[in-house]
Amino acid sequence: MITPEQLDAIRETINISAGQGASALSSLLECRVDMEFPEIKVVPTQEVREILEKETEKFIFFYSNLEKSFKGVILVAYGEREKEKLVKLIWEKYGISTEGEGLLAEVSNIIFGSFIGGLAEFAKINVSFTPPKRLEDPSEISHFDDSFVILGEVVLIPEINGKITAKIITIPTRDSISLLLDKLRRLLE
Repeated sequence: MITPEQLDAIRETINISAGQGASALSSLLECRVDMEFPEIKVVPTQEVREILEKETEKFIFFYSNLEKSFKGVILVAYGEREKEKLVKLIWEKYGISTEGEGLLAEVSNIIFGSFIGGLAEFAKINVSFTPPKRLEDPSEISHFDDSFVILGEVVLIPEINGKITAKIITIPTRDSISLLLDKLRRLLE
């Protein structure tokens, strides 16, 4: 079982990584970006499945598998309005016309890369991720046997089109959480 102190340490690490990720994404999109992970909790495996099954009706999900020494899955969810705003932002900023789902996959790739890169750098963890894929059915993800869930949010604040928000869900395996806690303990020694 994870103690409240360990949850706090993980929350702090994730938020530092998210800050690094937000900075990278901000440079790329040339707008303010906030990436926050206010909620880190342990939930029953079935609850994770139920949340995703319910939410796949409202959101477009993209996911990547986390690989190497830090394993699990990371997902990002976009509402239909957010998708339209992103397409419009890219068109107005860069003059690039793009199909919505291809753009969402690329933005997901940037979000995952910046966040995972920040986590790897800060905690000295060897991690990579697979190219993002659209999640059609929650059963496509096989990592639900581990029930540690990190919930977050990415907020893009461009000068045009208003705020764009996407939800992030990270589900690392128990071994990955143990590795992260061990790395944090060593960093603090």
